[in-house]
Amino acid sequence: MKAIEIRNKYLKFFESKGHKIIPSAPLIPENDPSVLFTTAGMQPLVPYLLGEKHPEGTRLTDFQKCLRTNDIDEVGDNRHLTYFEMLGNWSLGDYFKEESIAMSFEFLTKELGIPVEKLSVTCFAGDKDCPRDEIASNAWKKAGILENHIYYYGKDDNWWIAGEEGPCGPDTEMFYDTYGMDSVYYGIRLDDFMGEEHKMLAISDNLKLLKKEGYDIVSSIEEGMEQLQGESYNGSRY
Repeated sequence: MKAIEIRNKYLKFFESKGHKIIPSAPLIPENDPSVLFTTAGMQPLVPYLLGEKHPEGTRLTDFQKCLRTNDIDEVGDNRHLTYFEMLGNWSLGDYFKEESIAMSFEFLTKELGIPVEKLSVTCFAGDKDCPRDEIASNAWKKAGILENHIYYYGKDDNWWIAGEEGPCGPDTEMFYDTYGMDSVYYGIRLDDFMGEEHKMLAISDNLKLLKKEGYDIVSSIEEGMEQLQGESYNGSRY
């Protein structure tokens, strides 16, 4: 399956779930002096995650061109790139974890045909700032993920923020088992930027509650190609 096919399947799937397709923002941010390049799918949508109304509504889907250099020393392995396209669907105060997880699971298993037994997930383990994410783990079980394929990790692995400040919160991620349970990788991240019980904004190392919850699913087209084509996405096959 080629990149354009994965992209179109993704956008059409979430359009069928009531999402409006929005265009990719420029690679060079227009109104964000904190970064030189757009580094994440959520970056152009930060104002709307913080509470502004988006003209297309509360359910959005897109593919976003991204460029990252912060982990450039790791480029060349099976999971790091500089330029890539990030697929995303966004809930701006609309649905939350249960529905988001159900849609993500449906897309991978029904639309892409990935076997359930090949999927594992990680959830936030909890700490003083935020409780263990039982909502996500229970939603994964309900969707069909095997209980022994659910793992819990702390902020280093299951907490998302773009930069030093801004919307942040626990995330839950799906992994495709490529070589056995000791080396799982296929990034589908579901970011809980402003969770129901823990709506958060990081400002100077402090977490503050936000007015509205927000949720998204993001995944890299290149990572999807690796699994569906059975070869490394660090090559040039598109």
